[in-house]
Amino acid sequence: RGLWRQLPRWMRGRLPLRLVLTQALACLPSGSSQASSSPSMDSFQIRAFSTCPMALSGRPLQVVNTPPSGKHVASVVFLHGSGDTGPGIQTWVHSELPTFGFKGVNVVFPTAHQRPYSMLGPHGLQNVWFDRKGLWPEADEDVDGIDTMAKLVRQVIDGEVDKGIPLSKIVLGGFSMGGGQSLHTAIGDPELAEKLAGVFVLSSFLQDTTVTTGRAKKLPRVPPMLQCHGDSDRMIKVEWGRDSHRRMAEATGGGAGGGGPGGGKIFLPPP
Repeated sequence: RGLWRQLPRWMRGRLPLRLVLTQALACLPSGSSQASSSPSMDSFQIRAFSTCPMALSGRPLQVVNTPPSGKHVASVVFLHGSGDTGPGIQTWVHSELPTFGFKGVNVVFPTAHQRPYSMLGPHGLQNVWFDRKGLWPEADEDVDGIDTMAKLVRQVIDGEVDKGIPLSKIVLGGFSMGGGQSLHTAIGDPELAEKLAGVFVLSSFLQDTTVTTGRAKKLPRVPPMLQCHGDSDRMIKVEWGRDSHRRMAEATGGGAGGGGPGGGKIFLPPP
């Protein structure tokens, strides 16, 4: 289901899920969430679809949910990594945390559209949020692809708003490529940057030439951010995550532990 699934239980070394989810939900106003012991999973239907860029931009993302127990008062939108799906990462989360679920919080797992992916060769297709020419910080950033998907992620967020959940009670985040897309989406949309409850980025990094830091510098406010990275990550080096955090802190005036706009907690192994 994805490159990271080729190594059994490898993700245990990439992020401490219970800590991550607790800290991410701490971005929500007090009283919005509490662990639930009765999670459930929605069904998901796989459909054939085109990889034409125009089709990608116009077709809504398929989602699955881990619904809240009790009244729905807040939401988390959780983006998967490259090659995975919403149901795939939802299943993994539930396998790692059998009691996963939160009182009052709907957790939404969208699936990125299948599209051409340069890392798989000229004919490779995969469920990815954007294209990559290489898995290293020096590779060019697919700004057009990121911005196209950001609009579709915004539609998912707006779906929660349509249910009566304000942006101030919605957290956006993701794992690996999904974490990068989450950060790009939140910073690239001025309304999200102003109103989201928070953003979490798990085992991810920004390209050296990223437009996101430049966009962040122009904003009066960015959401509180949580960044986590396992020190045994074999695909995304922890140094890349640490450097990305440093550049975002410089761009926003924040840093580990807070202290300025966009400041937030960061759980990274020490240098």
